[in-house]
Amino acid sequence: MRDITEVKIRRFNDGHTEDIVDLVAAESVLTIQVNGERQGLTMCSPSHLKELALGYLLAGGIISTATRVTGFSVDEEKVMVNVLVPEFRALPNRIPVRTSGCGLGEVYLEALSEIGKNSSPLNLTIEQLFSAVTTLGIQSHIFRQTGGVHSAGLYHVGELGMFFEDIGRHNAIDKVLGCAFLQEIDLWMSALVMSGRISSEMVLKAGRMRVPVLVSRSAPTSLAVDLAGRLGITLVGFVRGRRLNIYTCPERVLATTFERH
Repeated sequence: MRDITEVKIRRFNDGHTEDIVDLVAAESVLTIQVNGERQGLTMCSPSHLKELALGYLLAGGIISTATRVTGFSVDEEKVMVNVLVPEFRALPNRIPVRTSGCGLGEVYLEALSEIGKNSSPLNLTIEQLFSAVTTLGIQSHIFRQTGGVHSAGLYHVGELGMFFEDIGRHNAIDKVLGCAFLQEIDLWMSALVMSGRISSEMVLKAGRMRVPVLVSRSAPTSLAVDLAGRLGITLVGFVRGRRLNIYTCPERVLATTFERH
């Protein structure tokens, strides 16, 4: 498996030392191009590169969901993806901000004014949220072998039908978004489920892609909560066991039989 590498290590455990072969998460530098011009670099797990490149461009606002993509050129040896987009023009006057995500992810301050408030009528039950996060954990095979990756999936029409792992939180999400775009899935009626911290760039990615619900086993940041509220996105964190926290737009979550007083 390309996302896992074997390394020789010396392990110390309870007074005993042994030399063994261990598994670690593979890491590569992906170059992302549009029509042969470099638009980004990201440290990533070296699989599903086409989906990652497309998600990176879409979620970063470099291309839009209305963009006509006519083809891809993927060089796995050089770890490079070239996306073919007719009449592509790079957006001028963008203000880059270094984010809290791993890798080389960027968000842009002016993007907030371009994203409308999400009015999706999607409703999810408490039990569906628990089920989505549980399924995410079950499918996280690389994490269980290495402990070195994040996972993300798309909960759509009652199931977590799309799933990716990557060393970067934002990369795992970008792979989901890129794959959803290729499959023409309506993200306006879907939830993005992830394993890691929800920070501001995750909310902006969801806002650009019209995703109404973000769900994670981990915590959100204060700016993520603020942005989600302003963008009309339901933010759910700390989904663990039989508990969870709803930080914004709780009306999309139906309590059903979960409520106990």
